[in-house]
Amino acid sequence: MKAEYDVVVIGGGLSGYVAAARAAERGKRVLLLTDGLGSFPFLPGHIDVWGWAPLEKSPMVLDPVQGIGEYLRSQPDHPWGRLLDVLKESMEFFRTVCGSQGLVYNPAAGRNIMVPTPLGMARPAFMAPESQYVPGWDAADKVLVVGLAEYKDFFPLAVAQGIAGSRPARDVRTLTVSLGLPRHVDSFTLAGYLERDECREVFLNRVADAADGRSLILVPAVFGLEAAAKVLSSVKESLGVPLMEVSTLPPSVPGLRIYAALRRWVMSRGVTVTANVRVNGAWFSNNGCAGVTACISGREHKFAASSFVLATGSFVSSGYSWQGGQPVEPVMGLPVTLPREGIEGVDGPFLDGKGKDFMRVGIEVDDNLNPTGPSGEVICKNVFITGSKLAGYDFSVEKSGTGIAVASGYKAGNLA
Repeated sequence: MKAEYDVVVIGGGLSGYVAAARAAERGKRVLLLTDGLGSFPFLPGHIDVWGWAPLEKSPMVLDPVQGIGEYLRSQPDHPWGRLLDVLKESMEFFRTVCGSQGLVYNPAAGRNIMVPTPLGMARPAFMAPESQYVPGWDAADKVLVVGLAEYKDFFPLAVAQGIAGSRPARDVRTLTVSLGLPRHVDSFTLAGYLERDECREVFLNRVADAADGRSLILVPAVFGLEAAAKVLSSVKESLGVPLMEVSTLPPSVPGLRIYAALRRWVMSRGVTVTANVRVNGAWFSNNGCAGVTACISGREHKFAASSFVLATGSFVSSGYSWQGGQPVEPVMGLPVTLPREGIEGVDGPFLDGKGKDFMRVGIEVDDNLNPTGPSGEVICKNVFITGSKLAGYDFSVEKSGTGIAVASGYKAGNLA
């Protein structure tokens, strides 16, 4: 079967889109096969590289590169051991691509910044969109947290309490306003409403008095989707006070902004994006993987290529499944590695700070992200593994997931 593409990327999450973008930038003919929105509805918007050191008593990390280096001394098989060589250039690539589509990220200064969680607690991140990070926000003395009556997934009082807890002398007030909508709405729908001039005018009229004399206003991250830059600029200009968005519960508008920016960019570079595709198999030749099979609208299709990027995610996205008590990779049948100590603690609290063994399940790779077998032998030199398919890390504890997705996607796109 003649290959129509140089690279087929399987999976439309963050690492898959970054891989497609980088391969396209190199002039490759790229096919991106997606099944839904991947991880984008769950991304908070900021990019994590290394926020917490699981082995330390005081785990918060300010210098992520140093923190990764220290961790790799005892855990050399962690994915960052394969990706540190592209950390800086991959982050700059991501920032440039998003910026070209109007989604501007603050320059990565090499040290973590602090951003507020949906509950107002400060947490480390490597870089964030300008709308979600105002330098010095955590030192602002007079803060107003504004909620929207029609939106139930943002909690102004909790955010205010979280912020005030770090500096008890701070003056933090809350305000909940109605936009006059006929019903409660989700974040995506609300972002669309706030792109309308008349809806923003209602918001401004009801916030203006309370905003007077404030040094910072915090709002839920729902102020526009593809027109977010214009929306936020107009609101800030009208109020005359620094405005910062706070990430919310899923579905995440900042995550969908990343999706929209990357999708526009790859399609402008000639990438073929085929949606609602479930890739269910592959065939091989002496040179490695020769092609993949997929179900589209009930019919089987075959796609041949020179290289393949496997970015189908982990268990949540069906990138892995359990069969006979063992994890299975369903597309290519690649070996899946369990933690050496096995799987324990699945039933405990998920956010207990200790992590879960099953989060570290994945595919072992070499320095080129090629999948390897039990003895370290490369299985397919033309297959590249990215994102949460990689073995040996727990993004929920380390705060490393989006950074590893960007770096591994970039490296795969560089090599495929």
